[in-house]
Amino acid sequence: VTGSSQGTVVQLGCSLFVDAGVQLSPDFAERATRWANSSLLQTNLTDTNTTHIQEWITTDLADGDVRGMTLESTGSSLSQVTLVSTLYFRSMWQKKFSLMDSQMLPFTTPEGLTLKVPTMHHTAEVNYGQFQTAALEAFSVVELPYLGEKLSMFLVLPSHKRTPLSQIESHLSAKTITLWANSLKRTKMDIFLPRFGIQSFFDLKTALSALGIRDAFDPITANFKGISEQDSLYISEAIHKAEIEVTEDGTKASGATAMVLLKRSRTPIFKADRPFTFFLRQANTGSVLFIG
Repeated sequence: VTGSSQGTVVQLGCSLFVDAGVQLSPDFAERATRWANSSLLQTNLTDTNTTHIQEWITTDLADGDVRGMTLESTGSSLSQVTLVSTLYFRSMWQKKFSLMDSQMLPFTTPEGLTLKVPTMHHTAEVNYGQFQTAALEAFSVVELPYLGEKLSMFLVLPSHKRTPLSQIESHLSAKTITLWANSLKRTKMDIFLPRFGIQSFFDLKTALSALGIRDAFDPITANFKGISEQDSLYISEAIHKAEIEVTEDGTKASGATAMVLLKRSRTPIFKADRPFTFFLRQANTGSVLFIG
């Protein structure tokens, strides 16, 4: 599923890889090929050296623009079915940061270590707000729109250096994100943002098991008769990997607490010189595509 608008590309890819020895239910095979424009591919999954999945990621997604995106797996010679879902995002800022204004500035890590990092800067009129949690921990939110203004990056920064980012992150929810987005006001301000890139790898098996999805991972209790009559199918692993890169030009990426809007006391400077949270949000649906 691809969406492109004024230099913005959002692409979702889905593929189901099935070992050649697995006999699929005809009904499931038909449904799988229709689901989210996905593809159903048979390959030799029992060969741990097979590169078909990685080849699909690097050639089918974003016209091969994710050359560095690799999906590590602990797959074994017992693998029979692998579902791969990928989301790709690339866009330019509505107002680019000037490369000439970037400089090496201090950034304080969560451990208290101060490093000099490449930091982007520009002065722009953006949506901005100051909030506080029920525990009176103050923080700022700024919205940096991408070209076309259908998607934006939101940056969340504790107002005081003594406030751990975790105290703000604990309040993150779809409801609070919508509240923040609807409460921001147009403000002309100086923005300092580190140039950064992040790679994250998640074991979804642990997360899904915590949500109560356990039988699917159990070789004894798993029941996938709707996929195949073979009684040995179960999910051995569920993994997710995300990558994001933020530069002067834009972004490339491959995831009941009271909030009170505070009055501004002066012309604000948003300086992300310490840990902050970001998320990419679609304006018309409120969907969060990436968060970190």
